[in-house]
Amino acid sequence: MADAPTGGDKSVGVGSISVGQSVTAYVQEVPHETLHLAIDGAIAVGTIAVAVLAIWGDKWRAWLVPPKVELQLHTPHGTPSTLTSGESALFYHLKAVNTSHLTVEKCRVLLTGISKRVGDGSYPPTEFPVPFPFSWSGLEPAPEDATVTTIRVVDFGSVTDGSGIYWPRLRGGPNKFDGYVRKGESVRYTLTIDASNYRHPKAQVFEVNWSGEHPVVSLITDPVAPWSA
Repeated sequence: MADAPTGGDKSVGVGSISVGQSVTAYVQEVPHETLHLAIDGAIAVGTIAVAVLAIWGDKWRAWLVPPKVELQLHTPHGTPSTLTSGESALFYHLKAVNTSHLTVEKCRVLLTGISKRVGDGSYPPTEFPVPFPFSWSGLEPAPEDATVTTIRVVDFGSVTDGSGIYWPRLRGGPNKFDGYVRKGESVRYTLTIDASNYRHPKAQVFEVNWSGEHPVVSLITDPVAPWSA
């Protein structure tokens, strides 16, 4: 009968290597060629990873932590100004706020819908098949797209004293445009943010209401149904 193993010997033979061998002893038995191959392989993987991050790093970051830009009120009651003609005017602005750490490139603010208030207080949508971009403030000529790192101001509209019409500050528009606001009227504008590396998942709706002395801009918090009262 074979003797039972003593308590001091806890190793179990597995070929030429036992479980009780130390890691250091095992590594010493690995051929140098294998170690060199492992090290070279690790370096190669690291080099490739650095190259991938250098080339596609922004896209990976945008996928993992996508940029986020939203439109907010900036001058809802208008900013007084004097035109070169000497006329007084009010200019209305929104601001595009980048709340992420990524820069938004070639960003545009598009008018994608118009709804004008009718007699029963509702806002039925007006046919508006082609989006038109707003202009960015502070640059002449005002560009259609801009880089948004933190905050950029958008020219939203203006009204000249004595004209009686609020004009959206669009870069062009359809031949038949029903988006002007006159005293006693209220119009809702559906806006969408579009950029080369970002698109806002939901449209935002801003209302221009001229029920007082001057138009006032407000944000409609239910963009799902901008035509409802």
